[in-house]
Amino acid sequence: MKDNINSLIDVYIKENNKEELWNLAEKYENKIDLEKIANYYIEEKSDFYICELISLVGEYLNLDEIFEKIIATKDEEFIFWIVKNPIIKNIIDDNYLQKLNNYLKNGK
Repeated sequence: MKDNINSLIDVYIKENNKEELWNLAEKYENKIDLEKIANYYIEEKSDFYICELISLVGEYLNLDEIFEKIIATKDEEFIFWIVKNPIIKNIIDDNYLQKLNNYLKNGK
């Protein structure tokens, strides 16, 4: 079953179907490749969906790695909207928000 679901992830990425990826994460949580979904949302610079994914299954994600990848995009608008997302502000450690804010202020 896990292989079939992970194959669906590839299909939804190819179709650029962010909502269905989120639905898979909601339904299967840690039984699927959440990192692949997170990486896709970051590559697509989808601030809404990466925030939603973190709020939904953040306990199964390597948040240190996720936030480093977000910063590595060097996309100030993408990072700005993540910082401003009310969902993120309430669920993640302040340290992550501080890293994002530091990048916005200093470019580092």
